[in-house]
Amino acid sequence: MKTSTHILKGLKLPLATLLLAGLAHSHIANAKMVDEDLAHLNSTFKIAMIENSTGLRDINAGDYEDALSKINSANDVNEKLELLMANCVANLKLSRFSEAKIACDKAIEVISNSESNASAYLTAIAYSNRAIVNHYLGDKVSAFKDFNMAMKYDDNRIVKANIEAMTVALMKKEMLASNH
Repeated sequence: MKTSTHILKGLKLPLATLLLAGLAHSHIANAKMVDEDLAHLNSTFKIAMIENSTGLRDINAGDYEDALSKINSANDVNEKLELLMANCVANLKLSRFSEAKIACDKAIEVISNSESNASAYLTAIAYSNRAIVNHYLGDKVSAFKDFNMAMKYDDNRIVKANIEAMTVALMKKEMLASNH
């Protein structure tokens, strides 16, 4: 697991990066030829949540329902950024995209309403996570808007990798459509 340290409200918040292996193109049938043609490009999304957040161990173990149970039982689930980002990630891993979007929306709202100077990096990650959710909801326009917002805050390697993954997924889909 890769981590980076960020500051929000004076607290150290390491960020845990998780991979959505295969999800970037799992909805594309018979992608073998396209995968071979684009094999040199990465099509795996990187989602992120704050390290040591409630539910992180369960998410890493693949126990997404247990993670959500712990996250949702926390008292300040709608106010605490770590819990909202974890909620977004767990629901995204469960392919519950509408629920993931709600959590991502709230995370961005919490950052926006924060009285402290929230980390630009952390804000970019929250927008990047929501962009991935929008991609799976089929809202490519909103996904690109969110990636653009993420890049405005911090054009970090995670955001760049996710933009590449979405571009590759869309290219694969387009190539498959043109071959039929």
